[in-house]
Amino acid sequence: MTNPTYYEALKWASLCIEEHKLETESAQWLLLERLNWSTTDLLMHYQTKMPEAEWQQFQIDIKSFCDGMPAQYIIGHAYFFGMQLKVTNATLIPRPETEELVEWMLESLPQNENLRIADIGTGTGAIALALKQERPNWQVFASDISEDALSVAKENAVKQQADITFLVGDLTEPIKKMEMDVIVSNPPYIAENEQDVMDKSVIEYEPHQALFATENGLSLYRRMIQEMAQFKQLPQAIFFEIGYQQEIAVMEMLMDTFKSTYLIEGKKDSFGNQRMIQAKL
Repeated sequence: MTNPTYYEALKWASLCIEEHKLETESAQWLLLERLNWSTTDLLMHYQTKMPEAEWQQFQIDIKSFCDGMPAQYIIGHAYFFGMQLKVTNATLIPRPETEELVEWMLESLPQNENLRIADIGTGTGAIALALKQERPNWQVFASDISEDALSVAKENAVKQQADITFLVGDLTEPIKKMEMDVIVSNPPYIAENEQDVMDKSVIEYEPHQALFATENGLSLYRRMIQEMAQFKQLPQAIFFEIGYQQEIAVMEMLMDTFKSTYLIEGKKDSFGNQRMIQAKL
């Protein structure tokens, strides 16, 4: 095909994607994000011929998407809580369910107190950045075992002009001698035997270190809870994102470890799945 119009290019891309039984809406998303255009910009240029460089890049993007690469990795960013965040193969792509966890925290925690919050396993920094954006008076810390992931999170913090303290280390190790009011974590929680029901693109492109955990996906919750029990001062609140079948198991860990110290409750996401737990003193 010689250089098509933008309309013709989108039609071609949609057909390619449809043949691979993927979401055809991704063709327009990829084009708009690559060009930093709005839908209005696209409509105004529908019948305009694409420049050669743009057409070549669009073909590469569509081929990558049809080969299974997530659109966010192709473009290099994703959206979370109204922020555009850099993503790489060192980080998970932030999910809508995690936005709901942030919303729950904002609803549950006192707005005007100068809380100290630790985001364990921060990845792109999504949770930490969203909390700091919404509650500038909170002091936010973010840790990860992956230095590559932390590098991405730091870039995102600079872009968002967010004052966050980043720490490298395994789970609660970086904060064990610090007094935190709130700890939040969206750790790896997928069991290895669940790969058969996962999207191929997730398995092939997203970092396994950030996806999978032993003990049917529960091992990192158990470790974090045991480590927090050794803190000199317990946090006022703990928030976890969990797998949709893990609520009872994680709640039992919290109750067995902390007895009646915390009031523990779960919350469903917008799809009706149990995906969040909070424990409050």
